[in-house]
Amino acid sequence: MKYVNRTIPLRILLSTVVGLFSLLLTAQNKNKDDVKLRYSAEYSGGAIIHTNGFGANFRYGQFLNAKRKRLWTAELVNMKHPKEQRSYNPFFENAKSYHFGKLNSMWLLRAQFGFQNTLFAKELKKSIEINYIITGGPTLAFLKPIYLEVQSPAARGSRLSTERYDPERHSLNNIYGRAGYLTGLSETSIYPGLSLKFALNFEYAPEDEILRSVEVGANFDAFHKEIEVMAFEHNNQFWLTLYANILIGKKML
Repeated sequence: MKYVNRTIPLRILLSTVVGLFSLLLTAQNKNKDDVKLRYSAEYSGGAIIHTNGFGANFRYGQFLNAKRKRLWTAELVNMKHPKEQRSYNPFFENAKSYHFGKLNSMWLLRAQFGFQNTLFAKELKKSIEINYIITGGPTLAFLKPIYLEVQSPAARGSRLSTERYDPERHSLNNIYGRAGYLTGLSETSIYPGLSLKFALNFEYAPEDEILRSVEVGANFDAFHKEIEVMAFEHNNQFWLTLYANILIGKKML
């Protein structure tokens, strides 16, 4: 009887193993490119410009599912009165600019909680994901009194003195210009309020783990009384602003 060798040659076995390993690597790379990973959280920060000023924010998001996130946001923005106008005293050489009639400078610190929901998901890496955001929470308004450099006959050794702006004592004739911005910081008053935000968010980062987005929307801030910013103008209790926000961050598994 003729003996038939049924063992698999070593070279065929090695070729088979190498081929299977190559297919496995190809499948893994394909999965990395084509399958989106499931992220648990994200964090981002950005710059804000709005209809009454500018500011910055920090945001933390928690993924509830593929199309919904829970958001926590902290924002610090300044708030200018719509009637503010920069002024100069024409009777002084090298006079500093100031805002005539401005009693206080105003900053808002918002702490907001809410949700982000996806309207149109990003199907391709280089496409854009469109989301809408609704958040709200407490707001603190910080009012720092305005100090000016004014011509004061009573000042000894100098014709200029630094005084808190008083509309009954200071006029266009004796105001030289603004004092240092930090002057009066210890006299800052705090007013509590509430805020509400609605926005559209456009995420465009080509990498899944990177967050880059542009956001446009509206913020509504309400307080229990009018916030005194200007002396000769109507002051607001309710503030509605439109804003644009650029955010950069990262997602976490």
